Amino acid sequence: MTLVKSLTLKVEALTLPDFIRDLSTLAKLDLSDSTILIGLPNSFGRLASTLTTLDVSGCIMLTGLPNSIGSLTALTALRVSNCWQLTLLPDSIGQLAALATLDLSRCASLDCLPESVADLAALTELDVRGCSTLQALPETIGNLAALTKLKLSCCIYLRQLPDGIGSLQALQMLSLSGCRRLAALPDSIGNLKALTLLNLGRCTSLSRLPDSMGNLAALSSLNVTCCSGLVSLPSTLRQLTLLTRINAGGCCEVVSKAARALVSHADTQRPRG
Repeated sequence: MTLVKSLTLKVEALTLPDFIRDLSTLAKLDLSDSTILIGLPNSFGRLASTLTTLDVSGCIMLTGLPNSIGSLTALTALRVSNCWQLTLLPDSIGQLAALATLDLSRCASLDCLPESVADLAALTELDVRGCSTLQALPETIGNLAALTKLKLSCCIYLRQLPDGIGSLQALQMLSLSGCRRLAALPDSIGNLKALTLLNLGRCTSLSRLPDSMGNLAALSSLNVTCCSGLVSLPSTLRQLTLLTRINAGGCCEVVSKAARALVSHADTQRPRG
């Protein structure tokens, strides 16, 4: 039993069986869809040197993660999607020095992220899609120097982004589709020099985009589909010679026409072979 490296287990109990903490070589633990599991033991810390992947997705009764999870310093992927009763994350999560992927999508009761998330120096992907009660991101999120993908779609109570988001110099993809209470983007968004894809579809409270978006030199795809409150696009987008796709379906005619003109302009600016 102690030589097990990967274990998939659908737990039909409130807690984990004791034998798991003795699996000294365990690298991957999949507990997904253990629908009556309510918690993980603090003894999880015993797996600190070996566990690289932990999946508790679909554990719909799970209310939290143990503080000892911060001891899992080899962990590279933590998947907690569809844990509907999860209300908070322990501050110790910031100690996961190797964590590259954090999936919290559709954790409908999670209304905030701990400031310590900003300490995840190796994090490349943060997914909080469908966290329907999430109201804000930590200002310190800009400390995530390795982050390339930030997925915030359908965070329907998210009203603003912190200025610190402009410090995410490695960010390539930012998805905010369906964030219908998002009223504005910070000017600092123009500092995202690596951003290639920006999805703002169905952000119905947006009335304008900041002029600083003209500094998004790597941007190739912009989605403003069904942004019904959007009345114009910034003229500074004409500076973006790599912008080959703007989806403005469902917007007012002024925006749709401007989108077509911008794509046409970008096409004329690209060098011909």
